[in-house]
Amino acid sequence: MRVSALVVVFITALSVSEPVQAQTAGSEYATLQLWVDGAREGSDFSQYGRCASDNPRVAIPACTRQLAEQDSRRFSGNRRMERAYRYTLRANAYAKQGNLGRALADYRRAVVSDNDLYWIHAYRGDALFVAGQFEDALESYDDAIELAPEESDLRASRARLLASAADDDFRDGTQAVANALEAIEMARLSGTPVSYIDTLAMARAEMGQFTNAIELQRRAIANLQAGDAEARAEYQSRLNLYLAETPYRAAVAE
Repeated sequence: MRVSALVVVFITALSVSEPVQAQTAGSEYATLQLWVDGAREGSDFSQYGRCASDNPRVAIPACTRQLAEQDSRRFSGNRRMERAYRYTLRANAYAKQGNLGRALADYRRAVVSDNDLYWIHAYRGDALFVAGQFEDALESYDDAIELAPEESDLRASRARLLASAADDDFRDGTQAVANALEAIEMARLSGTPVSYIDTLAMARAEMGQFTNAIELQRRAIANLQAGDAEARAEYQSRLNLYLAETPYRAAVAE
């Protein structure tokens, strides 16, 4: 997506002065887990019973049983959406187990069942990113953005991929900065998530702007929740890279 020079300049001024929302971060699977948790917080899955359990060992067989009782070829409208939810819940459970192959298969089935739910495309994009399938991941993020252009997390996810993909062909520091700044601007009224600042630092480092990346990363670290040693260690490891004038590269799941 393109951002005008005026907007970029305006948001750049905000990006180091707006209040930051303290939060935790995770490992290389942070992006994927953020979407899993975010959907749980923002949606009511109670009607799906054990399929919506946080325990994958409970959720996977429950979703499988529920899906066996429902055939999307016989239903339309809400029933197709319900089927998409069940596939997504099972995919999330597989993702929690680290089984990206099965997770991706279920996200694809969810999209086939209902192509209009932006967060399914976002989940799928995150899983594809972790799997190293960057072209498909970008396509999924773009599909999600088209469906929900107001969702700042989607811009941040796209920026993270463009800033840190292991494949040189899919990195674009300029576009990563633009997407990260868009996310920050969209979220500024409610408080910028610290992960957005971390992502902007990645993008600045990818462009070779290490002084700015260091400043941003130190700000991100300062706004992490107290006691989150894992997140602090991860953010500090990226800061160490920037201090050594080295950009960050996200790991790809084996």
